[in-house]
Amino acid sequence: KSCQTLSTEVQMFQNCLSRIEGSRDPQQRLSLQMGGKGKAEASAFHRKSRASKFTDEKSLGLRAAQKFEIVNKEIEELTEASRNFIRECENTVDSYQATITEADTCLQAIKKDFADFDTDIIKGGVNPFSHAIKAEKCVRYLENKLKNLDSTRKKLILKYNSVKTQEKKVVLQLEQKEQIGDVLHGVDFDQLRIINQQYKQTFSERTRDLLKLKLMTGNAQKALNLHKRTLQDLNKESERIQNDITVRVDFMKRVDAEAKAVQSEISQAEKNNHNLRTNMSKYHAPTIMEYVLANTDALSLQSELKTWERRVRMSEIALGNYLRTWERMARILKN
Repeated sequence: KSCQTLSTEVQMFQNCLSRIEGSRDPQQRLSLQMGGKGKAEASAFHRKSRASKFTDEKSLGLRAAQKFEIVNKEIEELTEASRNFIRECENTVDSYQATITEADTCLQAIKKDFADFDTDIIKGGVNPFSHAIKAEKCVRYLENKLKNLDSTRKKLILKYNSVKTQEKKVVLQLEQKEQIGDVLHGVDFDQLRIINQQYKQTFSERTRDLLKLKLMTGNAQKALNLHKRTLQDLNKESERIQNDITVRVDFMKRVDAEAKAVQSEISQAEKNNHNLRTNMSKYHAPTIMEYVLANTDALSLQSELKTWERRVRMSEIALGNYLRTWERMARILKN
């Protein structure tokens, strides 16, 4: 048990010695090593330690007051280290909590934007005829979103500048009060320190809000670019579908015209068929004698037709001769 106590004491003295030797001021190291002795003794001890290479340090004993001072100093150092560690842990926890809060806020904003986009564009912006999303509505929705984000960003920048100006004013006031510190009391400095801490907290909150808004703006810009590419693809698909619809409408018009023409031809054919059926129902075959007489009359009429055609040609020839003779006589009379 005594050995454990001595080991703990030695460990504590070694920590104190390493901390003293790590100090920048050699006089301070020596004064601490000598337990507050004068500078002459500290210098002598320093020269002696250099010459003997720490042989005298081994033989030098510490009084109870020096040990008590070293223990108090070590306790203060450990307390300060624990406070710093707790402060760092709290800052780390605050940073993680701020990151989680920011992520939750971004997630809620993304969910809200997704729900709004689904309601306004995916469901409410579909053309009932082509079943395609209206491009102008999607672009207008994204432009409104960007305008809202930009206005919010400008407001936060204005708040940030305002808080920065207030911080500068407070810092200037603190400097002025430090210059006349003899007139002020400790309570005033504590109050100013509390106000400064509040302003710093407000400034850090505004900074986090600004970073959050920048992150949201970047995400919105990425989403906008993605939706723009999707919109371009949808516009190309819409144009292709529109061209296909135009071609099919023209084809349907031609088909309708052909169908109407075929319908009229069918009506005419049915009418002719009806007439033919009517004529067939009224038709009576002639007798053989009637056929022979009709054939004989047709042959006689054909021969008469040929005779008259021959007479007409002869008459035309005679008419041509008469006309030439008449023209010649007319020229002779004129001369």
